[in-house]
Amino acid sequence: MKIIITILLTLCLSTHAMAECRGSGIYIIAPSLSLNRTSIIVIEFYHSSQSLIKNLNKKYPIYLKSKNNKTPLLIKEILKGDFEVTQVVFQSLLPLSLNDTYNLVIDNLPGFEIIYVKHNGSFDENKKVTWNVSEQINNNLFWEFNPLEIKKTRVEYGCGPAEWVYFKLQDNISETFVKVFVRNISTGKTTVFIVPLENGTIKVGHGMCGGGFTFEDSNNFELRISSLSTSSNTLTKPVSFLKPTASTNEE
Repeated sequence: MKIIITILLTLCLSTHAMAECRGSGIYIIAPSLSLNRTSIIVIEFYHSSQSLIKNLNKKYPIYLKSKNNKTPLLIKEILKGDFEVTQVVFQSLLPLSLNDTYNLVIDNLPGFEIIYVKHNGSFDENKKVTWNVSEQINNNLFWEFNPLEIKKTRVEYGCGPAEWVYFKLQDNISETFVKVFVRNISTGKTTVFIVPLENGTIKVGHGMCGGGFTFEDSNNFELRISSLSTSSNTLTKPVSFLKPTASTNEE
């Protein structure tokens, strides 16, 4: 049995994609490097790093720090993904100072924990996360529309596939995040996860090592979206889609 496990691990590690698979990881999702005074901050805890969540702001204080100010981050929501990842949504305890620059700090983390920044589809290791603060005003949001599916991707890696479904939203949305609800038609299970909005597009699914949504136990799914910047929990009309099945050359 040990020989079989060793062979499997060797095969996985031989793939380029496996270089990005680790037993732990803290990912700060930053579609924009600008915050308004009450912006939310979304952090994903992968694999064993999920165990840190219960001690955030206890053993592991988390806060935003500028040259002259420091404000704790309060946990607004915790969302459990389908595949080895949990999101924690934070909001600053106090309004941020206009035209100031803040870094995110998590104190007392174990030495093996690594913080990554996910920005524009890629990530940087141990990069300081810096946000500029401005008085951003969200445009009026109109949610009477249907997200439009534009493509599916499925890439087979040595230790499992990466599967994504891409949806185009309306162009005048000024948000950086949206809350996505995916319902498995066969089981009735609904998973809720926050997804960054980049260039008017979101992608729903998972990478080889983890992600918010998996497409198991069914071929048929239903997607709805809500806004994070308003107090309303209004959802878009449900949009049906099929899981990716054909292999592609892109993720």
